[in-house]
Amino acid sequence: MCPRLDDLPQELIDDILANLSVQDACNLRLVSRPLQWKAIHRSFRQSFRQKRLEITQQNLENFVAVTQTGRLGCLLQNLTLYGLLISYEALSKAVMKNTRTRRHLSGFIQLSCEEPLTPAESFKAKSDLEYLSNLRSSNHEMVKSEKAVTLLAQAFKNISANAPLKRLPRLSLKIICIMDDPNLRYTPITFSQMARHTPIWPTAAETFRVTMSALMESKLRVQDLTVFNSPDMDVCSLFGDQLGTLDFPKLKNLTSHLRILSLSLVARDPYLSVCGGYGKSSQPTIEDSFAGLGTLVAHCTTLKVLDVHYFSVEYDRIHHTDHNPISITTLNSTELAERPSNQLELLVLAGLVIREHDLLEFLKRNRSQRLELDYIKLTEGSFRSILDFCSNPESGLTSLHLDSLFENTIIWFSESGARGSELDIDPFGNSLSRDGDDVWLPIDFHVYASPILSFQMPCRPQLYMRYKIRRFGPLPNRGIERMYPRP
Repeated sequence: MCPRLDDLPQELIDDILANLSVQDACNLRLVSRPLQWKAIHRSFRQSFRQKRLEITQQNLENFVAVTQTGRLGCLLQNLTLYGLLISYEALSKAVMKNTRTRRHLSGFIQLSCEEPLTPAESFKAKSDLEYLSNLRSSNHEMVKSEKAVTLLAQAFKNISANAPLKRLPRLSLKIICIMDDPNLRYTPITFSQMARHTPIWPTAAETFRVTMSALMESKLRVQDLTVFNSPDMDVCSLFGDQLGTLDFPKLKNLTSHLRILSLSLVARDPYLSVCGGYGKSSQPTIEDSFAGLGTLVAHCTTLKVLDVHYFSVEYDRIHHTDHNPISITTLNSTELAERPSNQLELLVLAGLVIREHDLLEFLKRNRSQRLELDYIKLTEGSFRSILDFCSNPESGLTSLHLDSLFENTIIWFSESGARGSELDIDPFGNSLSRDGDDVWLPIDFHVYASPILSFQMPCRPQLYMRYKIRRFGPLPNRGIERMYPRP
């Protein structure tokens, strides 16, 4: 006789639930009353501690409902909010022409041809186009009317009132892209390779604004905030000037409890006028574009981990001007200089294009036990004073990692036994890691006089640098043309 489900031990029930979706687990709980109690014991509750939420009106209304008193949504501990970027230009053309583009390989050559749609394909294309058009219109109206802020703020209030911890331990912001097919989702890097890149950043800015407005209204406490800074969010970053628009007094509940802050930034195009057009008479305003970053960090008095990623875009090359690349020139907050320095456990700065003085002042202002500098480019000065500060016992560092630092060209560490990355060329290395008392030893490095010499490398290091450029920019010429196509 086969054993009954009710008689299975709790450990086996937990293993079964670990491999089921939430919907299947709910159906399993309906089998019998004993199984209902066993199924809710551990794994079923665990399913409600993490949630991925696409920002649509229907999803936000459901989110408000499941976070009410006594509902399992109150168990939420890790929330990922996805801003939706919807594109259906290719689908619209296919419906208009009643054809589709079929691609195939002929040897090593990719060929494409137009084929007429079958009746079934034509019906599906029209249905998908109508659905995506309505979804984008409803999302635009929801954001414009501030209904998105109202619904999200209400859900945050429910979590603050009903959650066991009375706070949200972790909140992440991401972008997900829908292109032509409602059932498929693309990461920003995949979307940028298949379509234009420019819609990604405004979508990220709107997602950030809605979330911060909801946090200000709900006064929800968050311990770990990640803003577009994760491996699947390459080429998706937040405009640096968005941080300057925050109302910090209203965000006191957030900044006074935040322990981990991770964010990816990009400079807004300084040649883009308010009306959205370009003109040679418009002057770039890069001096205060990142002023809000230093102010935000200064307000986060309990911060322990700070991870700042910067994606560089050479707007001067795009618009054929002689201006210097945009750098983070106002990383430090002058209005809060009287506040005590932050004592961090980990500080990660990646991809920054910055002056020597600004970087050194920021490191002194935000002292940490562990420091990681990755792909840093100095527009003025040298790394000498920065590395001397890092090797000084007064810095308080116990761990140091340096990777791909640039003055005019990449710098190489000549220390024997330096642990480098794939870019290493003996006896030098572009990467250096130290722990313990070794951090305080002097750091010796060299800069090649000619940029050509520093990049005469075999294929493998070139692939490594290609990976770095994908993460930190600037985009290659093909990427620039995709962002700003020629008329």
